[in-house]
Amino acid sequence: MRRYLIATAVALSACSAALADTVGDVLKQIAANNLTLQSAAHDTRADVLDVKATNTLGGPSVEYSPFFTKGYSGVAESELVVSQEIDFPTKYAARSKQAQMQQAVGEKQIAKQRRDILLQAQLVCLDLIRVNQTLAMLRERLGNSDTLLLMYEKRMEAGDANALELNKVKLDCMEVRTLVSEAEGERTALLQQLKQLNGGKPIDVATTELPHYEPIADFEQYRALALASDADVAVAQTALRAADLNLKQQKSEWLPSISFATAATPNSAKPSTASW
Repeated sequence: MRRYLIATAVALSACSAALADTVGDVLKQIAANNLTLQSAAHDTRADVLDVKATNTLGGPSVEYSPFFTKGYSGVAESELVVSQEIDFPTKYAARSKQAQMQQAVGEKQIAKQRRDILLQAQLVCLDLIRVNQTLAMLRERLGNSDTLLLMYEKRMEAGDANALELNKVKLDCMEVRTLVSEAEGERTALLQQLKQLNGGKPIDVATTELPHYEPIADFEQYRALALASDADVAVAQTALRAADLNLKQQKSEWLPSISFATAATPNSAKPSTASW
């Protein structure tokens, strides 16, 4: 087992070819198919539409009042009142800003979720590449062990080898087959993780070459860039601005609503000749 671990470490360290496009294609598919990201985008749109729905005029109020007078068999007079209530004008502007801020918060949260999910997917891809390397090495080793076993079986028949040597080769073959089985099981589990991240759609990583990452030349510059573009920081800053805006809007709720109304009454007491 120790020889196997050492050989795996050597194989991983020796692999430096840049094939980032392969992993990049996988990440693009996951970004498009991930159900969590799709659900988050849908929830953000719903929240924005909910805020916008509260920023529209309500329906008008209509009241009809008939008046009866002694001596008339029907309605002597009637009054129709149509009224419309609106909020104070500044409230509409505040709600519009709140909808825009709600959308900004949702977009930042989606960006954070996207980063976390794609990072998880990238790590799974790297594990798959490692397992692919391990399987390639183990299968080659298994082929050599099988060849060696056939050779020792022939030597045993010819009397050039003893049972101890043959059993030693058989044990080595069994050990390698066990390692191959374990690696294949690990690969299947990793592919299942990728499938879940890809919205239930199967996806495979068959390459055995790790992507090449350039070393960090200036760590302070890298740190400043990372902090400036960090999704967690962006979410916190946007949420803080949204909270301030919401507080200002709540303070403006004391402003009164304005109601406009118009009333119409017949000019004549006779309903048949009434005009408005």
